[in-house]
Amino acid sequence: TPLQQGEIVYLEEELRRAQRANNDLQYSNEQYKKELNQMRTTLEQLGRAKRELELELSHTGEAVKSKSLAAEERRNALNQQLNEQETLLNQLRHDLAESTSQR
Repeated sequence: TPLQQGEIVYLEEELRRAQRANNDLQYSNEQYKKELNQMRTTLEQLGRAKRELELELSHTGEAVKSKSLAAEERRNALNQQLNEQETLLNQLRHDLAESTSQR
């Protein structure tokens, strides 16, 4: 009947909209995963740099106080970057969990 045919057309359109929305979510999910992997890599690099600087600081003697101060400043800057990256990573995890739960 025409009414059933109209309902079928409407439902098919709804299905296509839902599929497009799902595809968009899957794309967003993949983008989040890529960003998370980039953040992990950055965090690992910052962690290594921090450990190297801490090792460098542990071997710094009184004769090189200016070098020690510069390394401490660099370590503080790296710690700040590390904290910022961890904050971003946590936000991405939260956003990813939200986008996954909305499906």
